Amino acid sequence: MTEAMTVTEKAELAELEAVIESGLQTFAEVGNALLAIRDGKKYRAEYGTFEAYCKDRWGFNASRARQLIGAAVIVARLESVTIVTPATESQARPLARLAPKEQPEAWKGATEKAESEGRRVTARDVEEQVEERTEKKEEQKRHKGNNSDYRRMIELIGEITAIVETIKELNLPNSYRPEAVAMCETLKVGMDEMTEHIRRVK
Repeated sequence: MTEAMTVTEKAELAELEAVIESGLQTFAEVGNALLAIRDGKKYRAEYGTFEAYCKDRWGFNASRARQLIGAAVIVARLESVTIVTPATESQARPLARLAPKEQPEAWKGATEKAESEGRRVTARDVEEQVEERTEKKEEQKRHKGNNSDYRRMIELIGEITAIVETIKELNLPNSYRPEAVAMCETLKVGMDEMTEHIRRVK
């Protein structure tokens, strides 16, 4: 379903499309133009959806448009904290896998590495920084989960030890009591050893 647009909106659309049509001169400019067209629904006079507009007008799908838009947003975010920004979309794209607040640090790490080696930053430099931070976050999650499991295990061992002590205090028949107490003592020693092991490996 299409909708009518104002003269001003049509003029804005023409300007934005000129940026895209100019040979996709820079990915950031193209991404920003697509963002404005999408958010302002400036395609609506001839197309019912942004997806249909991208496919028919530019020959790429909405997923590709989102990549360009995402890269442009990242560049704008980096421009607020650094002078040097990604020169290509392939340099900006890996940063999309990080949270916005992590992107500047990852980009900084990539540029500093390239400068220390006397060369220009590459997409691979950025990819390595993103992978390093992603792996670190995963390790922190695993460690946090392990700590929680360790605490729960120690709690359970404490409960088992309390049950053992309760069993030892029961008024059991003399014919069975020595064996029961011995079994409880063995279990208690095992629980104490397990607790000590858990505290060491943490």
